[in-house]
Amino acid sequence: MKTIITYYSESGSTEEVAKILAAQKTVSLIPLQELIKKESLNCELLIVGSPNKYGKLVPDIVKLLKKHHENLSQIPVIIYFTCMDFCIDKNNPVKTAFFTDSWFKNNIKEKLSSWDKTHSVNSYLKNIEKLVPNLNLQSIAFFKGRLDFSKLSFFDTLVMKFICLINRAIKPGNYLKKEDVKSWLETLKLEDLKQTGEK
Repeated sequence: MKTIITYYSESGSTEEVAKILAAQKTVSLIPLQELIKKESLNCELLIVGSPNKYGKLVPDIVKLLKKHHENLSQIPVIIYFTCMDFCIDKNNPVKTAFFTDSWFKNNIKEKLSSWDKTHSVNSYLKNIEKLVPNLNLQSIAFFKGRLDFSKLSFFDTLVMKFICLINRAIKPGNYLKKEDVKSWLETLKLEDLKQTGEK
């Protein structure tokens, strides 16, 4: 019985976070497709990484969570996103424990634009709840990732280039800060989360 981490990555930042976590002796990194094929998940804690896909998890991550939804109503789950923008709605407190990296931690807004509403922690949580209603989600984290057009599909490249035009704050580049990932790891208290799942 162990902590399993899996991920889907496009530009490489989601993979990089997973590898930092997998450097811990108590964490096993298992390919996403291998976990999807399994009949059940033999672990005490599941950590899942996904790039932001229009405010949602990528389809293969959704497939994993839906296939093992009964298992994952008992096993604690942690989800982290890599994204280019994120905000916290000051007027809507979040019950689920969440972490933001140093790019986002001060991005607290009192009035949310329509863009902000789709990039707030509450929006992500609502989307996860719709997709996998009984998920035993213990924590969610957000890291500013990497935008590399050469790693994206033709369609996603067009979409992201359009987004860069309408939101000048979003620019190609590698923004992931390894020290922020390590800070998040320190706050997780993985052993405590495993015990929560055993009760």
